[in-house]
Amino acid sequence: MILQETLEKMVKESVAKLLTFSADGIGNVTFSDIAENTKKEMNALGTKILSVIVTQVEQIFDVTRDKHKVVVRNKNKKRRLLTELGEVEIRHTLYCDKTTGRYFFPADEILRIPKKARIENGMKAKLISDATITSYGKAATLADNAISRQTVFNLVKDLKRISAPVIKPNFNAPVIYIEADEDHIHLNTGRPSEVKLVYVHEGRTESSGRSKLINPRYFVSSKSASDEIWEDVDEYVNAYYRPYHAHVHLTGDGATWIRQGIDLYPGVEYHLDKFHVQRALTTLCAGNKDLLRELTFAVYNGEKHLFYSLCDKNGIRSKEAQREILYLVDNLEYIDRDSHCCAESHVSHVLSARMSSRPMGWSRAGADRIGKLRAYMFNKGDFRELVEVQAKITQEKTRQGNYIPYVEGKGYEPPRYEIAELRAVYSGYARAIKKIIKDF
Repeated sequence: MILQETLEKMVKESVAKLLTFSADGIGNVTFSDIAENTKKEMNALGTKILSVIVTQVEQIFDVTRDKHKVVVRNKNKKRRLLTELGEVEIRHTLYCDKTTGRYFFPADEILRIPKKARIENGMKAKLISDATITSYGKAATLADNAISRQTVFNLVKDLKRISAPVIKPNFNAPVIYIEADEDHIHLNTGRPSEVKLVYVHEGRTESSGRSKLINPRYFVSSKSASDEIWEDVDEYVNAYYRPYHAHVHLTGDGATWIRQGIDLYPGVEYHLDKFHVQRALTTLCAGNKDLLRELTFAVYNGEKHLFYSLCDKNGIRSKEAQREILYLVDNLEYIDRDSHCCAESHVSHVLSARMSSRPMGWSRAGADRIGKLRAYMFNKGDFRELVEVQAKITQEKTRQGNYIPYVEGKGYEPPRYEIAELRAVYSGYARAIKKIIKDF
């Protein structure tokens, strides 16, 4: 009954505060003010309930434990955990299992609260998601400055595995499109660098006058070598398609690393991105629309001699123009009027919006993580799931590590192991909560 009375009191106090706020401020406060106050009050109530839940779990454990086998080592140890509702203060007890000589907090074991964690997984997911969209500093600000930008950076830095979500294979896809381009960023050393983007899809569909890709999957890498990104693409395509029985198109700007993708599968048809073709032609014409029309005809029809003749006739001889002429002639066989590619706009949305649209200096590791997180977001990945997977990896390493016994004043290594008393708490806690709900 004590737990029920405590919860009832907290709920009644919160409801009373909400009604008092609206009653006292009627005529002066707006609906938005009431909504904001309700949100704050409910968050505060949520943190109190979370604290009560932890206390209740430990109390039930204390009642069900074998007092000869499991003894109290330290009472009322405090811990603070930041959640999406706010900061929760936890008071818990350190126990010792005398048969194994191990120390543990039962609530941490039962509720799977990671050792030394200051931020709950849901809050971690929100911070990482915000850092994927905006800067580390702004992500911290969106969390009401409860943590620093360095903490947000550390959360991103600690991610070891960023895997895209699993989707349903389409082994019957007749055509596979692979498109690639890169974003240009600045490193914190002052040097320029590239972040590579490759995306795979099954074609386009029109919706409300807008073109939409069918089942796109994005891959990002900031490494200078292109082997990693093409290995990821190859692994995905082989797992979800039948590339040896489909028509594979590869489109890019002619960069060496992109053309390496031609060797992925036999019969890959390579196309030069029309954006870069048009940009090169525009540079050569310098605003002359008639010349642009003639050069466009020559390029898209593979008329190399006509193209050279038009350039000579119009006195196109500058160094910049010579580079564009060489670029078009070297890729003339890959220029196709019917090919469609939106790699440049995808680079803008997927990478540039976070990594290069504002003055930023990146480390290579930081650029690689944020780039992969951007791909994860556009692949419709669940950031909560990403954090949970990371937590499991960390817990597994902790279990496999050497056990550190408790030493007075020097802390302990709480293990993740099963004992009978912990298992007994689940049913006891469930019965207590169901009774409270029934009695409300």
